[in-house]
Amino acid sequence: MIRRTPHWPAMALAVAAWAALLFQAVTAGPTHHATPPTLASWTLMCVAMMVPVVLPAVRHVAANSLRRRRSQAMATFLAGYLAVWVLLGVLLIPVLARLPRLPLLVTLVLAAALWQFTPARRACMRACHRTIPLPPTGWRATRGALRFGLWHGLGCAGVCGPLMAIMAVPGTHHPLWMIAVTAAVLLTRYPPRGRLAWRPGPLVLDAHLRTTPD
Repeated sequence: MIRRTPHWPAMALAVAAWAALLFQAVTAGPTHHATPPTLASWTLMCVAMMVPVVLPAVRHVAANSLRRRRSQAMATFLAGYLAVWVLLGVLLIPVLARLPRLPLLVTLVLAAALWQFTPARRACMRACHRTIPLPPTGWRATRGALRFGLWHGLGCAGVCGPLMAIMAVPGTHHPLWMIAVTAAVLLTRYPPRGRLAWRPGPLVLDAHLRTTPD
């Protein structure tokens, strides 16, 4: 099992984050979800919602690292990847907290829908599928894993950032919103193949994208 899924620590991390968020939702007071998310809760949401999206890349890091430093390589990659999302939260949360909630939410949903069909989004999607060489040992290996995490985080933010921005709106850091946005993010990063891929429908469907690694 472990040999087939060397990235299981990342999977466990995402599950633990979801458990913490659900516990927080159950135990929080009635006004908790009406306030803007804190940076800590935003980070926890990013771990829960975005780590599952990046599991193929984590597996790539695990498979291309020496066994004795595999855990370190995956942790370094995730640190770089999540640093991008934390920085996005630092920029978004104070700004969105000052804007009227309902018009802002409608604007973000529409913007996320339109973003799916832009050339810039497709370029970011291609970046998400690129890999870089991972040196086997020493500080170069650590730097390579960190660089890969940062690169992947920037590409992923370009693809899913408009969707995740919804979670920075006061009142949306609720399990139902998180589940809905996570499903949209997963479908955005891994769109359905076949006829469903080109039919107009939810905001996550892209009529033109057929991404292959560069």
